[in-house]
Amino acid sequence: MLRLVAGISAGVVCLIGLEELIRRKRKKAANASSTKDAKQQGATRQDTRQITPEEKLTLRQVPRVPVSIMEAFQAMRSGQEAHLFEQWRDEMDSDLFYLQLPLCQRAYVCTDPSCWDALVGPAGLDKSHRYHLFDLFGEGALTRTRQMITRKTSGEHWHAIRKALSPAFANRTLLTKTPIYHRVLGSFVKALDDAADKHLAVDMPKWGLRYTIDMIGEVAFNYSFHAFDAERNGEALALLRAIDFIFQEVWSTLVNPFRPYMIWCSQVREYYRCIRLFRDVCRKIYQQFLDTPPDKRDATSVIYYIHNAPYPTEFEKLCDIYNLLWAGHDTTGYTIAWGVYHLSSNPRALKKLQQELDAATFENEFPTYEELGQLPYFNACVKEFMRITPVVGNGGLRQTEGGIKVTSRGVDYWIPGGYEIFFPLLPPFRDDRIWGDGKVFRPERWLEASEEQLKLYNKVFQPFSVAPRSCIAQHLASIEVRMTMAALFKRFEFEVTTEPDPYYAITYKPRGLMVKPIRRT
Repeated sequence: MLRLVAGISAGVVCLIGLEELIRRKRKKAANASSTKDAKQQGATRQDTRQITPEEKLTLRQVPRVPVSIMEAFQAMRSGQEAHLFEQWRDEMDSDLFYLQLPLCQRAYVCTDPSCWDALVGPAGLDKSHRYHLFDLFGEGALTRTRQMITRKTSGEHWHAIRKALSPAFANRTLLTKTPIYHRVLGSFVKALDDAADKHLAVDMPKWGLRYTIDMIGEVAFNYSFHAFDAERNGEALALLRAIDFIFQEVWSTLVNPFRPYMIWCSQVREYYRCIRLFRDVCRKIYQQFLDTPPDKRDATSVIYYIHNAPYPTEFEKLCDIYNLLWAGHDTTGYTIAWGVYHLSSNPRALKKLQQELDAATFENEFPTYEELGQLPYFNACVKEFMRITPVVGNGGLRQTEGGIKVTSRGVDYWIPGGYEIFFPLLPPFRDDRIWGDGKVFRPERWLEASEEQLKLYNKVFQPFSVAPRSCIAQHLASIEVRMTMAALFKRFEFEVTTEPDPYYAITYKPRGLMVKPIRRT
């Protein structure tokens, strides 16, 4: 037994060393190929914050959260990290702090939105290498292949691919797809109608995800998942289970870097099975496109732009189909579920919203995005539930290659190189210093704010992150969320039968939320 444990341990160490060697070689190659990107940006992404040894001596050390290493480890696996970041910020009276984790790891956290431009803006830090945990393996491959969300900004062809795909997500392109939005929305409404007729409570997060995987499939890939068809939804339900499992494993690996190599653990083996499932479905989606005669392909679809983008290999096209498939349904589905919860739990706001919807005139059964642009209270409600429960509650993760200076609340801090920095969205989105009553659902704030307040609100409210690495599909998400919320609350009211258990695993989920749809009279 002792020899077996020693052998497994040695194997794990070798795998970690191999992965690190591959990562360093890729980084070296990316740095060599990023000279052109750097010239276009005017400077490399980190030069602007690197300082002299003399200046470093004048900087303040970032405070450590006063918990033990194991308490920090458990906190980062609790599913409540975004709320804990908020709590620690208030207790320590600091927007910048760090957690000491096992294996000499540190997790730095910045909750100050005034630092966002420096950390994640055009001259900000690059993404952590840990994002590669989202990436796909090719068949028989030992290493992962990058996708758009995990590529480094400098090098790795990120700029060229982002530029090639951007037209697919332009508003003028997306608004031509209104008939598709309405058709998929009709299937969702029909399912809710059936539940209302039977007086059934539904699991709103799961139903929201069914709806949004149908939507991204149809809009982006001209592919039908049939998520509400009990006879044909097996593939959709399998993918939804898989992405939830992948997210849990990715988050576990952020605090335990050995996790991907613990193949004796059934959960780790299941993670790799889920990755293979997504790879197979993405290949199926792309093959359907290739089998479509060229003159019948939808030239406005996302998959059409992926097909024509300058990817180095064809497998990388599959990787971005995968990227947009999971990112394009998960965040939007949970946003819709949170929206249903907040509006159903605030009858005063719901009454005002439904009065505005009832007074509006829509040309068809479901509204268009342009029609909804004329409803100020409705749009304030959408902003408000996206503010108080941002689905990307922990924001993003950036890597310091060299030590950097960060200025927060007028104080200059030193963050050493080789560590990662979280910039969570939930703490600043609910910060009373900014919003006055940040933890209160109050849509009126967006309509009653002074010009100066509104300017501050809009600067802080960045649910799709900060350019240049902001969400490429944010216009699609905005259209989808607004059309859906208007259609649902014009037709239904929802009784919350089970309160949600907020839980974070890559996205912020209203786990367990059950609602009973009630058709309005």
